[in-house]
Amino acid sequence: MIIEQLVDKHQQTRACQQLLASVIAAAVHDTCVEPYRATSKYKSTLIRIDTVTAFRFLFDESVSGIDAYGLWLDFNVDQFRRKLLEMMFDESQLVVGGKDPQARRNFRYNYKLWQRASALGVLIEPESKDEEEDDDRLGRRAIEIKFTR
Repeated sequence: MIIEQLVDKHQQTRACQQLLASVIAAAVHDTCVEPYRATSKYKSTLIRIDTVTAFRFLFDESVSGIDAYGLWLDFNVDQFRRKLLEMMFDESQLVVGGKDPQARRNFRYNYKLWQRASALGVLIEPESKDEEEDDDRLGRRAIEIKFTR
């Protein structure tokens, strides 16, 4: 009976660890989605909400994100961030860390855009419009970023 409880507890622990690791993998995937391209007469750019929240989860130290997961999964978060950036900024034409060159390019573009937006504090939630206009071609909402000089 006691052995069964221990085995069950270890299985549950492994399942929880896999779930937490899957959340991190999903966040990394969301940072690599194709950037939203909008042509406008105004100096603004759109960034997907999923991309913003993924970068906030992975890199923003002012919110509880991957830092808490690092404690639960027992890994060094700073080293993870450094290795992730190193991998994503590799401009080779090979698949690196399971990411093809286009996904890494998308990451770099989104990362630089997210850095600029968060440094300037210019993330603006779009006003609600028609449901069709609110969704982009991938069916994901976007946040408008206005850069003024």
